[in-house]
Amino acid sequence: MAYPIIDVSSWELLGDEAPAYIGERDKAWIKHPENGRWVMFKIPREDRGEHWAEKICYELACKLNLPNAEIELAVRDGKLGCLSYFFVDKENGYSHYDSGHFLPYSYNDKGKIIYKIEDIEKFLNGINLVEDFLSIIMFDALVANGDRHQDNWGITRHETNGSRSISSMYDNSACLCRDLEPDDVEKFYNSEAELLRYIYKGKAKVGMSVVKNANHFTLIKYLLDKYPQKMQELIHKIKGLTDRDIEYIVNQLPETLLTDKHKTVVINFIKLRRNIIINIGENMNNDINKLLLIWKDPDTRKRFVVGTLNYFIEEDAYEFAYLNPDLDEALKHGFQNYPSFPDIKGTYKSVGGLFPGIRQRLPNQKRPNYPEILMKYNLDGTSTDMEKLAATRGRLGTDTFEFVQAIEFKTGTSFQVTFDLAAARRYDFPEIKNNLSENDIVSLIHHLENEVDEFAIKVMFDMNLCLGFVPKYYSREIFKMINSGQDYVAKIKKLDINNSNPDEWVKIFVEVILQD
Repeated sequence: MAYPIIDVSSWELLGDEAPAYIGERDKAWIKHPENGRWVMFKIPREDRGEHWAEKICYELACKLNLPNAEIELAVRDGKLGCLSYFFVDKENGYSHYDSGHFLPYSYNDKGKIIYKIEDIEKFLNGINLVEDFLSIIMFDALVANGDRHQDNWGITRHETNGSRSISSMYDNSACLCRDLEPDDVEKFYNSEAELLRYIYKGKAKVGMSVVKNANHFTLIKYLLDKYPQKMQELIHKIKGLTDRDIEYIVNQLPETLLTDKHKTVVINFIKLRRNIIINIGENMNNDINKLLLIWKDPDTRKRFVVGTLNYFIEEDAYEFAYLNPDLDEALKHGFQNYPSFPDIKGTYKSVGGLFPGIRQRLPNQKRPNYPEILMKYNLDGTSTDMEKLAATRGRLGTDTFEFVQAIEFKTGTSFQVTFDLAAARRYDFPEIKNNLSENDIVSLIHHLENEVDEFAIKVMFDMNLCLGFVPKYYSREIFKMINSGQDYVAKIKKLDINNSNPDEWVKIFVEVILQD
């Protein structure tokens, strides 16, 4: 059933008691004829779907249990728009103040307002409301609100008892592909890669001192590092927003407002942004500053850890060095060197960027399917070169090198790792692959009879089916983890059973569960 469009042509205009308003859209304060509630009737600009974007945002906010001004679709004197109900309880002594009353802001050379998250934090920390504000940033990241300026959020204050809170969200109109041209709708409908490129180009209105033109996802990462518990609570809410929820909310828009193709684009837009936010949350404690260089003997297919690549954030510098004891063993199997680093006794350093001989192993940003590659590996536009290298393993079809994240298990500390299942084609996986699903729980069992690796760990499904093994370069640390007595979860994170490379058939995710 479609959302109703209410005819408010007969609703009375408010007089001098009406609140002030700003902005470029035509607006009018009117009064509900039955209950007397104040309502702003807002008319979208030509060829922009600001009215339906606000309606979708309201429905999404309700689903996420986030406070938002009530929104209904409406028509007044033949003009389509939306109703935004006044959310301030003035009768009981409350007032709303836009944040522009409190925050410092300036204008750039183009006349656009500049204000930064650091300024917002400083002000809100002083009144103990900074964590309450994070829900607005999270919601904006979900819907791509590009206009959360200082007058589009604020504080609700009681005028006598001093209580304060973040006001309900309002004016969520600059988002959700509401101004796409028909050609763009067609392009994004036919190509997920193009839609992802559009997503990655988006910018947040709230700026950052350390990152110029930051997007919403960069802002999420910054705040996740500073306020991990609250941000994870919000990400958990986002995770609860199902595909079915999104489809239901968008598809209830009347056909007169949005074509079916445009609805599909909006649905996919929300789903993709939701998935990016979830991935950021899952990788929260997974800063990648050290990678291991693996060489695989083309004859025996045995892998050796032959070097380390480190990134030092303070210097913005990369350092590579060869690593024993595997190096000596690899030399016996015919290993020579990594071509960019001919001296196996030397240490190599690059300041300001990744070594060219390693950078070429990253996905080329000019590839038409580059955004899809990022999504395939749970990356996004904010991912670092080290994160991209770890996720893709830097594999090339022309050699047998790859990079993997270095891990170290310590009792009582957070620990998580995602790895490609080893030896999958030699065990039960090929027989049962069609019966497996992502998020299926697996067990990790020490393989006592293994003659090659004393720490070998089998990955088991239903306790009696061996899917494969933990890669040898991780087996020692995983062995330490399963023998530590700490609780952990291991599950199938990703299945790619049609991949021509057996090493990429299955990704396993392991995480220690810390007790509060």
